[in-house]
Amino acid sequence: VTDIDLRDNNLVGQFPVYTRDVNSSGDPILDNTWRLTKYGLASLYKLKTLDLAENELTGTIEYAPLYNLVALTYFDVSENQLSGELEAQVAPSIKYADFSSNNFTSMRRFVQYKASSFQTLRFCDVSNNVIQQDAADLLENTPPKIEQFIASNNQFYGSLPASLDNLPKLRQFEMASNALSGILPDFTESFATLQELDLSNQTKGFTGPIPEDVWRSLSLKILNLAGSMLTGTIPSLVGNLAVLEVLD
Repeated sequence: VTDIDLRDNNLVGQFPVYTRDVNSSGDPILDNTWRLTKYGLASLYKLKTLDLAENELTGTIEYAPLYNLVALTYFDVSENQLSGELEAQVAPSIKYADFSSNNFTSMRRFVQYKASSFQTLRFCDVSNNVIQQDAADLLENTPPKIEQFIASNNQFYGSLPASLDNLPKLRQFEMASNALSGILPDFTESFATLQELDLSNQTKGFTGPIPEDVWRSLSLKILNLAGSMLTGTIPSLVGNLAVLEVLD
């Protein structure tokens, strides 16, 4: 099996890392023998795509066995009722990870020691959950080749880290409707490709000026910083943003 697409069904129950807790003889399966059980998603070593979005799955996800799915690149569990902690680096070759519209309350930090997934991740959507976490701590080691990061409608708090400056492939960065504050970071290196930046509607709000390099981002289509306490003026450089469609 290389592809599983069960999107938009009526699946219920927990995420099927394992489908049984006993073997064919009726004996309990121990955690340290899961590789030999051959039950559940954890044994589908050739799996590349997993889409379980728009169902009614509940409970938490056990991530450790899934990291052995070395071929998995696409993982979508959006629009379920999953809870607990989410981990975007769910598999070594993961490129697309969508955990949006669930009940997750926390998110594991991006970690460099998972070197493969740290380099492969391109798309990460954790929006519309109830994640309450320090944004600076979570994003301190953002995967360097990330193209789209969407985390709107959560409870992220604190300031954004300066490390967001070094994401040369970033096209979309959305953290609207959270509790972020502080000074906007300088996205200098990221602005070469950035098309959408939405940090609007924070319960606390950003302060200080808008970084000058924002107005030099010729690829920018959407810039939404509404609902903050930013200061300063909008320079005439804004006239050079030929593809800009939304400025708020």
